[in-house]
Amino acid sequence: MTPFHDVNAPHGTPPQVPRPRRDARGRPGRSGQPWADEDYERLVALVREGHDVPAIADALERTEGAVTPRLRALLPPEQRAILADRVLPTLRGHVREQPDYPWAEIMVRLPPPAPVVQRVEHLAGAAGLEVALLLEAAWALLHCETADAGAVREVCDEVVARGLDEELTARLVSALLCRVPPATPDEARYAAMARLDRARGLTSSRSRYDAHPSEHGW
Repeated sequence: MTPFHDVNAPHGTPPQVPRPRRDARGRPGRSGQPWADEDYERLVALVREGHDVPAIADALERTEGAVTPRLRALLPPEQRAILADRVLPTLRGHVREQPDYPWAEIMVRLPPPAPVVQRVEHLAGAAGLEVALLLEAAWALLHCETADAGAVREVCDEVVARGLDEELTARLVSALLCRVPPATPDEARYAAMARLDRARGLTSSRSRYDAHPSEHGW
């Protein structure tokens, strides 16, 4: 990053600036007129000589309000956001170090792009679980007799919301088909779907296993 500079560094006494001409309304003589390259060249020279903002404004026959933003615009882009009281001393350091300060080139430089802020959303509860962990949690809770009903419902609702109910049902079906006595594939599927419905607090009459879930351990 370009260094800052001290306005109080010794560099001789700046020459006196004559009082500016004023129009009928008391404004500086060139107030409101467009700025030409000669104005900027004179501005850089006045800064290099060590004048303060009021003296620079008088020499250019401009208002201080017109001079101040142009001083900031003459700074390198990465320094244009510095505090107001550092603008003049920082610019003075640059123009004294570089006799041919490239003010025209610097003024058209664009500031560096703003940093991209990536917002990471942290979800709590079942919504914060990855797919594999969510399915494992649902599987474990559906087979735990002492599981909290609210927790079971939250996890199973999240499974359905993410479209994972078919995958969970397939795992439940596989477990039923391995039991003795085994259920038929259709019975096992209906029983698994009914178990998932009950866990979510829904009523269902998909199979005879609804009425007697204990027959298959549910």
